[in-house]
Order: sequence, then C-alpha cells, then structure tokens
Amino acid sequence: MSTEYVITVNQEACQKCGLCVESCIHAKLVQPDGNAAPQVVEGMDCIACGHCVAICPTGALTHSAFASGSVRPFNADLLPTADQMMEALRARRSYRKFKDEQVPRETLEQVIEAARLAPSAHNSQTTSFIVVEDPEMLKRVVDLTIDFLDGMAKFFRHPIKGRIAKMMGGDQVKGVMPMIPVFEGVVELAKSGADLPMLLDAPAWIVFYSAKNAGYGAVNATCAMQNAMLMADRLGLGTFFTGFALAPTQRGFRLHDLLGLDHEQQIHGALAVGVPKLEYKKWPSRKPADVRWI
Repeated sequence: MSTEYVITVNQEACQKCGLCVESCIHAKLVQPDGNAAPQVVEGMDCIACGHCVAICPTGALTHSAFASGSVRPFNADLLPTADQMMEALRARRSYRKFKDEQVPRETLEQVIEAARLAPSAHNSQTTSFIVVEDPEMLKRVVDLTIDFLDGMAKFFRHPIKGRIAKMMGGDQVKGVMPMIPVFEGVVELAKSGADLPMLLDAPAWIVFYSAKNAGYGAVNATCAMQNAMLMADRLGLGTFFTGFALAPTQRGFRLHDLLGLDHEQQIHGALAVGVPKLEYKKWPSRKPADVRWI
C-alpha cells in the first residue's frame, strides 16, 4: 500500500523552472503551462525519493516525508574525484586479524549511517541493523554456528539420513555436499581451541536484515553492506563478510531467537568489524571483468 504524501508548491517562491517535474519519475508533478508553478497530481504514486525537494533551487517545494531542515546541500568540495574513489576501492580489503580493542560506539554509528544511505528498490529502505558488541553474545553466536555445522556434517555423513537427503534434496543438497569436509574442519578447529572463521575475535558484528516479504530485501541489504564496508575502511576499521556465522539461518530460527528477531524477518548478511591488526600498502590485481557489450 502506498503512503499518501503531502506536496506543496509555494507559488511566490517558485521560479517555474520545471526541474521538479522533470525529476519526478512517477508524474506526481506536472506543469501544463510553463509560465505557471507545477501542480500536484492527486492519486499518483509517490515513493518519497526526495528528487523534487533536492532539485528545487529556491526551496519552494515541500514534501511531508521530509521535515523542515532535513533537506540540505552537500559539500561538493568534500566529494572524492573518480581517481580517488577508484583508489579507495582498490585499497579496501577484507580483514581477518583484529586488535584486542573495542570500536568506539560513535565510529560504529558512522558505519551504520553510511549503510543507511545506500540505495534501495523503490526507495523502500527495508534494511535494519543489529550491532552485537557484548562478548558473551558474540561467543554464543560462534558456539551456535559450530553446533550447527557439526550437526550438518553428522547428518550428511549418516549412512541412511545422508543417502535419503542426497536422493531427495536436489541441487540444494548437491551444493552443500562439497562443504561437508569444510564444516568438519571448522568443528575440529573449534575443538583444538584455534581461532575460528566465524567472527575471528572481532569486537563487533553488524547484522543486516529485513522483513521476509520486503521487495528486493536481499539486494537492498547487499547495497547497505557495501556502503558499510567502504565507510569502515575509511574510518580505519577492518571488516569481513561472516558467511559461516549465517549458516544457521538456512535451517530453522536459532540465530533469530538468539538475536531476538521475529521469524517473519530475514537475515541477509553480517559483517565482523574491528581495528585491523595488519596494514596493507599494496593491492593485488583482480581477474579481468567478464563483460559482454551488446
């Protein structure tokens, strides 16, 4: 269901430039007469993208989704050049060794702010966040993951259960089978007391989730994670995507219950965050882009 927004145009302040009309992708604004101020079309959908208020040169247009003072000019002098942006992308790495120190709350808030600003389908802004800092909770996440991986390995190694799963599971089971030795290796590492690849002693863990029925929820969360990783890197933090720690979400809701999430919510990804122990001064080249120009 679409939200009914109130859009008003100050007739006196409006320059009648028509920029708001041109920027409105849903034709909520029209300007039949170039000498008159734009008109608001009732009944037309509006996703509150903010294009109209962002492009109005005089502030003549107001939108109920944006409170007074919430539409501000950005500082163009602070924007990175294309070369600077590319260098930042080259320099970013996934870090898996962290110093034994907490990340300040205000620094994590900057990471979340960057994630919040990520684009989302239909401007739905579906992604929510959980930041886990409590050491005991982080340990419970690791323990839960080890228990899940151990259970999966034993299930598929079982002479009867594993065979039935292989016969009935299709492509999904085929995708899991090559990972069973990896699962077993991780469990053995846990028993030996070695550092584990779930969180690797990172002091913070950011979980990205949305409602299950959120349109393009996974895509939106992925965009948010990319923003978060780039900002974390510029703040001197290291991150890595914690794939193993999300394994329990594939079967059941044990991780949901641990984090206090509703079963109608979907976890899309999570990042371990900490102060990196190592510093890289070089970037190894990636394989060439696989591109087809049509």
